Amino acid sequence: MIFYCMNCWAELAEDCGRCPKCGAFQEELLKEDFNQKLIRALSHPEPETVLRAIEIIGNRKCNEAMPFLKNIIKEHRDPFRTAQALEAFLKLESPNKIEFIKEYTDQKYGFIIAKKARELLQKQM
Repeated sequence: MIFYCMNCWAELAEDCGRCPKCGAFQEELLKEDFNQKLIRALSHPEPETVLRAIEIIGNRKCNEAMPFLKNIIKEHRDPFRTAQALEAFLKLESPNKIEFIKEYTDQKYGFIIAKKARELLQKQM
């Protein structure tokens, strides 16, 4: 079995208490709140893990993840990740979330992102 650091995702030995790459104590990371673990998963190297974390963040209404979702959306490097982040962002408590999502209906952000933003706004009406 392969073990990974819960902070930087570097490969670890099974009994490694502290990551040799980033210095994170694995036992301390295990004690973290679930929402914090979800936020950390947004930087996971495996794309599917990031998509799952984004979805769970939205479903749990994890408002502390809002700045991280905004960064994913603003970067808009991966249209599927961005679309998932837009959907999750809409589920969070933010007074200006509709205006924020409206900005991404423009085709300059790409077809997938603009289409998803329009679909989300239509559902809100």
